[in-house]
Amino acid sequence: MKSKYKSLVMFVVGIAWFLGPLDRVRSQDTGQDCPDPSLCGEVSPLIPMQSAEAVHMGLVWKKDSQKPKILFHARFPEYTPNDMADPDLVDLAIARGAFTTPGLQFNSSLRDVLHGFDPFLDLGMARSADDSFQRLTYGGYLMRQGLSQSVPTRIRANRTMERQLLFDIAHPDAFKNSGKFYTSLLDAADFAMNRAAFTENGYSKGMFYNTYCNARVTLADGRVYVFGGHDMQSNNGLYKVNIFDPETETWVRRLEPCTRANWARDPFGMKLFAGNPNAPFYNNCDPRDRQST
Repeated sequence: MKSKYKSLVMFVVGIAWFLGPLDRVRSQDTGQDCPDPSLCGEVSPLIPMQSAEAVHMGLVWKKDSQKPKILFHARFPEYTPNDMADPDLVDLAIARGAFTTPGLQFNSSLRDVLHGFDPFLDLGMARSADDSFQRLTYGGYLMRQGLSQSVPTRIRANRTMERQLLFDIAHPDAFKNSGKFYTSLLDAADFAMNRAAFTENGYSKGMFYNTYCNARVTLADGRVYVFGGHDMQSNNGLYKVNIFDPETETWVRRLEPCTRANWARDPFGMKLFAGNPNAPFYNNCDPRDRQST
């Protein structure tokens, strides 16, 4: 039975990779079906992967179970897209033609105001106070690089989801689809069709660190050991081991960094700035001094 599901997972991996740059795909004048396999290949219709591109992924099994799930995440697995990208600016970029304008136009929506980067929306430094994510949690480092650029999404329901999830491929809704073969045609209704097959597995389940670019191994008892990671534009390498327990579908609790703990208590530092508008960081929590050992 496990070999059957492994074959199914290889199919899903291909889908996850193809759906990664969802927001960069330009419209194509095609229908929803694929009458000519020479044009779209011998493939099934697309199955949406929720919230995050599956850069890091692997199978997890409960004890004695024949049906695995897929544990997957990308950069910022301990946050949500709305933490890192302003949803109003994402929508504004779409309204101004980001999908049909060459270049990485969604970079303008990232909360990267400290670097003054905004050629597309022409907002300059006129951003809202909630751009503090970059300063309070990311040490002020550059955010618009690598797979951070994949965080902004046009699927509004995904913007509040954690960026680490469990995909239950045995769920009855897992592979529901509307027969589309092009990412540009996928819409909110498509993502709603299989949403019930995905469970958020980031901060709410004990993941407190940016484990992007990790190494991992699955032990004989089913636990997954995740080694390392990095954030702050690779200036903070993680010398940590995070452990996923498939029986509880949670992460073994570790010490929570002050940056993430403060963000949970005071998102965007609104209380902090009400008391001290010029506060550079959360009190006694400079991200650049965070210990990673």
